[in-house]
Amino acid sequence: MIKQIDLTNKKVIISRTDSIGDVMLVLPICTWLKANFQGIYIYFLGNAYTKAVVNSYDSVDEFIDWKELESKSKEEQISFLKA
Repeated sequence: MIKQIDLTNKKVIISRTDSIGDVMLVLPICTWLKANFQGIYIYFLGNAYTKAVVNSYDSVDEFIDWKELESKSKEEQISFLKA
């Protein structure tokens, strides 16, 4: 039995901190999520060089730079992600 998760009005992080090809392959899931869960807010965690591509995708609400996040202390990272 498959358990379904309701992501309506939730915040979700899509993380692809590897190559741009992998980023391109995962972007359609953002569109699928937006189409299936009303009010969902999508963050994309990736490397800075992929930001322009990700930001051109309407389904992604906000880009988070992996290197910027990684440079923070563990406590700062947790605080940032909770916020």
